[in-house]
Amino acid sequence: MAKASRSPRARTLGNAIRALRESKSLPAREVARRISTYAPFIGRVESGTKLLTVDEASVLLGALEASPEQRNRILDLVRDLDRPNWHLSGANLPDQLETLIMYEREATQITEVSLMLIPGLLQTGDYARAVIHSGREGGDDTLVYTRLGRQEILNKPSGPRFVGILDEGAVRREVGGPDVMAHQLGHLTKLMREGTIDIRVLPVSLGVHAAMSGSFWIGEFADATPIVHLEHLAHGSFIDEPSDVEPFLTARSNLLAAALDSAESADLIAAAAERHARDEAR
Repeated sequence: MAKASRSPRARTLGNAIRALRESKSLPAREVARRISTYAPFIGRVESGTKLLTVDEASVLLGALEASPEQRNRILDLVRDLDRPNWHLSGANLPDQLETLIMYEREATQITEVSLMLIPGLLQTGDYARAVIHSGREGGDDTLVYTRLGRQEILNKPSGPRFVGILDEGAVRREVGGPDVMAHQLGHLTKLMREGTIDIRVLPVSLGVHAAMSGSFWIGEFADATPIVHLEHLAHGSFIDEPSDVEPFLTARSNLLAAALDSAESADLIAAAAERHARDEAR
């Protein structure tokens, strides 16, 4: 039997099996009966805490009446379960988004280092719309609503602590126009004032800093090791190998030491919001 895990691949595998079971309207108890086991076993598989062997997965997929395409996709995930880290692109990115959302819900702390944009969990609807639809005419707002829906975790008593480390350029850059930016920064100021989040700004005067090579996301958990998520254009990566995660934790410590403190950051953001508002009034 394979050992327990909460790796990104294991979580995505669990999501895929749950989605398949629900698409067949099969209760976990019935699936367990078909393979002569107990319902908690199915729950562990679907939560990513029980890794399946190829043989176990094949039996389970038979009980779930998987199509050849579903079977091949899920068995490919099973074969890769022991590999560290996870890199996907193109059509496979929705799998990573679903897994990221699950990690957001389970994290005790989320740190997002962002050079160019306000982090997604902090974006207003208009700001998110401007980012998602950038360079495209029209388009539906499904991704916008998904992004806004993810923000619910920040309002829950059991939700994660959120720390944002922003380059000053993300605060000054006009996304969606000065009015959109003024409201976006006003939203950040409100969240900071309420104690929902902590934002630390890396001022332009700092010069070169530890995040110059790119933005990154760190999720920390009560009962699992930290995970890093990277996203660039049509490519995304989860980093879960401890030796590969460690440089990001070190970079975070260095960035927090170099950034403005919380009060100074709040003042800078409020001043930037006023400048954007004045630009809109002209």
